[in-house]
Amino acid sequence: MMGIGVVPMDSRLYLGMIGMHGHANANRAMAEADLVILCGARVGDRAVSAPKQMAKKAKIIHIDIDPAEIGKNMTAHIPIVGDIRLVMRDFADKVENRVPQDWIHRVLQYKADYVPAGQPENGTGFVEPRSFVRALSRMMDDNAILVSDVGQNQIWAARNFNVKEGRFLTSGGLGTMGYALPAAIGAKLAKPHRQVLCLCGDGSFQMAMCELGTLCQNQVNVKIIIMQNDRLGMVKEIQGRLYGSRFIATTLEGGSPDFVKLAAAYGIDAAMADSNEQAEQLAKKMFASEKAFILVCRVNPDAPTI
Repeated sequence: MMGIGVVPMDSRLYLGMIGMHGHANANRAMAEADLVILCGARVGDRAVSAPKQMAKKAKIIHIDIDPAEIGKNMTAHIPIVGDIRLVMRDFADKVENRVPQDWIHRVLQYKADYVPAGQPENGTGFVEPRSFVRALSRMMDDNAILVSDVGQNQIWAARNFNVKEGRFLTSGGLGTMGYALPAAIGAKLAKPHRQVLCLCGDGSFQMAMCELGTLCQNQVNVKIIIMQNDRLGMVKEIQGRLYGSRFIATTLEGGSPDFVKLAAAYGIDAAMADSNEQAEQLAKKMFASEKAFILVCRVNPDAPTI
């Protein structure tokens, strides 16, 4: 996840994110590879479920500037300590690229066969989040900056937003709820001429919504989307799958503010959407505005993460 944006996601060479929340075609290609080059990756369990098993099948070249990370979670057959930029430059000069054409054809076919999950459904009273994130990606500039928070919104963004020349900012596996809004404000102050979109869940937004004051004081033109499902969605999903649906402290109903009225209290333009068609129309209005804007999307409480 932390490498998203290094390669443009519409590149022929990009297969998708790996890991427990990754793309099936990317995970399959990695599982079938006979050589894996890890560049600055710690290979946590969210990226590779069984690192030791993988190292039995493939040769592993592990590059990292921190020697303590090399071989920590996965056997490294060829450990290289160094700056990735310099190491890869040396690779390019000294290694002849001879990838078998049948392998290229196979993994590109996996990519071609992949069908993104989530399609908008009319009349449900909800925004389908995965397809809406794809629609947002098509609306935005190629160098736009997307900042996601933690939870389902993070995975919806990582799997469905097409990062081209811009950046995807997230706290990765740290689980830092409330990260997105202050990070988006910082990104917009650093790059005032780029579009900056902050994507939150209703739980994570409430962890740092006081930063709306900072946004107003500094007149920062950040666009904010709140996916409101009245749940701590990912935690609820895990409790349902692994703990016999014994749900504890995952329901936000009755505890969340009216986000549109909250925005009005700060003098920020805001709107609520309960369908993909409405959400896309409001998103166009949001991006056309020269001021901050909050778009609240009603999402089905049972909408899956992937």
